[in-house]
Amino acid sequence: MTPIRCIIVDDEPLARRGIAARLEQVSPEYGVYHVVGEAGDGQEALALLESGSVELAFLDIQMPGMDGFGLLDRVGAAFMPVVVFVTAYDVHALAAFDAGALDYVLKPIDQVRFERALHSAKAQVLACRTAASQGALPLRTRFLVRERGRLRVVMARDVTWMEAAGDYVALHVGSTSVLVRTTMSALEVELDPDMFVRIHRSAMVQLGAIRELIPLENGRYDVILQGNQRCTLSASYRDRLARHLGDRL
Repeated sequence: MTPIRCIIVDDEPLARRGIAARLEQVSPEYGVYHVVGEAGDGQEALALLESGSVELAFLDIQMPGMDGFGLLDRVGAAFMPVVVFVTAYDVHALAAFDAGALDYVLKPIDQVRFERALHSAKAQVLACRTAASQGALPLRTRFLVRERGRLRVVMARDVTWMEAAGDYVALHVGSTSVLVRTTMSALEVELDPDMFVRIHRSAMVQLGAIRELIPLENGRYDVILQGNQRCTLSASYRDRLARHLGDRL
């Protein structure tokens, strides 16, 4: 197979060398890997990702400046390669998967666990290559929701905004809400980016539903939607919304 192009992002040089050495020694059944770059923080990683040639990122969470989650927020799930978090802390596992990471490997690295992550990464990268060769996947236009023993069809265009709710996402439709079993990161990829924009790690809004933006402290905004519904635009997602609105915030 064509080598998987990957980057290693960790503020500890020894940790980066350790991952690179493991990739060189791994059996081909778990994939063949070519390290196209290393970074010591999120800003350096951002420069590597802008090349557009990265298929897999081994990413630490706690780093100086922009951390691993900050990098995911900045780039966006739709434009990130496959992500495997490699970190010394297990407290971020749930947030990592909610952010769209494929896997989460703890330091010190167990080789069997690392190979299991590589097996999943290889499958995901190959699936991405296949999808790319066949053209873009169709965007989601509707949701199938279970309600009181029945299946209800909810059109994406009728959803004003959505928010993370544990293992589910709450879709706000008019004055009601319904739950679907998915993640915000998955929906960010599946939905039309010209219709929906993520404004917070836990929230996405329909652009056509925005009625007003009220500045708050620390670069945040109160977003007023049709029907007087409200949600918060976090500072780290402000530039994304500004690009859609065609103006600075």
